[in-house]
Amino acid sequence: MKRAFIPLMVVLALAAVFWPLDRQHREETAQRGDCLVKLIEGYARDHDTLTDVHARSPIDELFAMQKEDGKIKAAWAEKLEKVLPAKLVARFVQIESKLDPIVRMELAEGIPRVEPRPKG
Repeated sequence: MKRAFIPLMVVLALAAVFWPLDRQHREETAQRGDCLVKLIEGYARDHDTLTDVHARSPIDELFAMQKEDGKIKAAWAEKLEKVLPAKLVARFVQIESKLDPIVRMELAEGIPRVEPRPKG
């Protein structure tokens, strides 16, 4: 009988560790998402008057954000591995990797397309 409760006890112990970390992760991710939304809103607002010079700024900002996002994801995986089994952390990373493109696709639907203008 005792053996039947051991897996449940392990799951509950992991949940007690995981959910507070997940909450922190979601809060940090939301902040990063807010930055991306702000960048998109600025582009959407200015896209009709965007010059070649000004077009470079949001591109650079987006790449910098993506680079920082990679660092944050690696740091979170490292943080989770300190308190959770590696397979559980791997699953977490897999799920996040599948959800990120879905969220970005939803954001992309509202982004006006850049229309190159002939010079002259």
